[in-house]
Amino acid sequence: MSSLDTEEIIDIVEDQRKILLAALFPLALFMLFISQSGIPIIPIPATVILLAGIAAYYLVLFIENIDV
Repeated sequence: MSSLDTEEIIDIVEDQRKILLAALFPLALFMLFISQSGIPIIPIPATVILLAGIAAYYLVLFIENIDV
């Protein structure tokens, strides 16, 4: 089993941070919409949040790879 060097660990942590932020962003927008509309907060299926987060993550990757 090979050991990871510091740069590889930093890359892994940065990727995980991006995934987490991308997963939480749609949830934050939804909660903001609900709080502004006056509708009582209802439970959100975890799969919907997960799928929205995955979609947002790939959108972030797509935007980062565009050459300006």
